Amino acid sequence: MTNDQVIVGSRTKNFLFLLLGLVLTVGGLVAALDDNDVAAWGATAFFGLCDLIFLFQLIRPPTLTLGREGFRYSGMGRSWDVAWEDIERFQVWKNPVPISMQRLVSWTYKDGRRPTGAMAEISAGLGAEGAIPGLMSLSTDKLVILMNQRLEASRS
Repeated sequence: MTNDQVIVGSRTKNFLFLLLGLVLTVGGLVAALDDNDVAAWGATAFFGLCDLIFLFQLIRPPTLTLGREGFRYSGMGRSWDVAWEDIERFQVWKNPVPISMQRLVSWTYKDGRRPTGAMAEISAGLGAEGAIPGLMSLSTDKLVILMNQRLEASRS
């Protein structure tokens, strides 16, 4: 389709998170080797897995394709589609954890269009019926504006 717009994940943001993750992984490893602490080994394993995810996304960044009928998110070897006709609006979702600065593009489904199941209920309970994973090349605020513009254009 000629009116498709592709937004690519930010390699810079993934690189910075990879560096942070490597520092935390090495710190956990040093602590684990120093006193063989189970929590330090757990932190090392956790941040090591995070490092692998950021490395994968650095090599193959996720993409968000905005098309005529809806959008497709592709990343980490999987993809999913959402139709514009299923969405009421897009908004910024802020992580409810007080110390978190995480902000994502989220959306609210139209009545009767929200998926069912346990995960859908948990997401809705957190205030985001659907969300696009972060670290895209556009800021969250700009992406919300763009997606609401595409949503409105699909209704005309």
